[in-house]
Amino acid sequence: MTAANRFNLIDEPWIDCDNNVVRLPIATLNCLLLGPGTTITHEAVKVIAQSNCSLCWVGEDSLLFYASGQTPSADTRNMREQMTLSANPKKSLEVARRMYAKRFPEADLAGKSLHEMMGMEGYRVRALYEHKGQVYGVGWKGRSFTPGKFELGDITNQVLTSSNAALYGIISSAVHSMGYSPHIGFIHSGSPLPFVYDLADLYKEHLCIDLAFSLTLQMAGQYNKHKVSAAFRQRVIETDLLGKIGRDIEEMLNCRFSPRTWGCFQNLRSGFCSCRVFPTHVGVFLKSEALAGEAAGFPHARGGVSCTVTSAATAFSFSPRTWGCFRSCIEPRSLT
Repeated sequence: MTAANRFNLIDEPWIDCDNNVVRLPIATLNCLLLGPGTTITHEAVKVIAQSNCSLCWVGEDSLLFYASGQTPSADTRNMREQMTLSANPKKSLEVARRMYAKRFPEADLAGKSLHEMMGMEGYRVRALYEHKGQVYGVGWKGRSFTPGKFELGDITNQVLTSSNAALYGIISSAVHSMGYSPHIGFIHSGSPLPFVYDLADLYKEHLCIDLAFSLTLQMAGQYNKHKVSAAFRQRVIETDLLGKIGRDIEEMLNCRFSPRTWGCFQNLRSGFCSCRVFPTHVGVFLKSEALAGEAAGFPHARGGVSCTVTSAATAFSFSPRTWGCFRSCIEPRSLT
């Protein structure tokens, strides 16, 4: 959810420039993206925190990422899984290999070390730049960027720099909203946002590199940030980038649990039954008595409903948040 500079957030609803009130279903959202000019009250932050919804402050059209705010009750399951994989050299290499395999499906990566795969990547990326230059008839002298001196680069490099920054902003917002850490990477290291850079490489070819070469001749030697922003935004929408990021993270980390707001209970034989906590924001209903008997806690803002007397008897193990309730054979019980 983004906000332009004509919106204000007061308590729960949005109030636009015409004083129209738009109610937001905070309890069903993972994250709110607050754009330039947005104001938010202390009470609004309180309501958002109670609903376990995080906040991100972003640039115009969410193309830049500035900061994020997480609630004290935010679930850390995804971050713990990410840290566990990163701290294990063998598992970390497996994640890196899956990332490279997604980008270069025809490459034989079996038995390759991270250093060897990075060398293969460098060669292929240089070849990609040369190929795009030939396709669009653009001269290419190599990637060049000097921090603080954006205007010194040629048009292609300027578009690459700005589109890369926009891509990093979108991915940073997505990573924060799903409970992962942008600081724990598997390929990049020694940089501020290694996990963001790892993921960005999955999408750069189409969203940044191809875009830069396709726009170079159109700009006729004059960089136009509005044209770049519009073209980049259009490609993001067409590729469903936000939808891809969540699925790709699950695939790369080989996660069995969905980081999305609405939890689901599928593939009961694959390990869901042994999970003690399901990281969903909104109440879910257990479909299996066996599963209900083993699940010990539900950290969502709007409590679920237990379906067995046994579960109702263990009321202390369920989150005493708003709307929490227990269905017994006699009458519902409310934990508020």
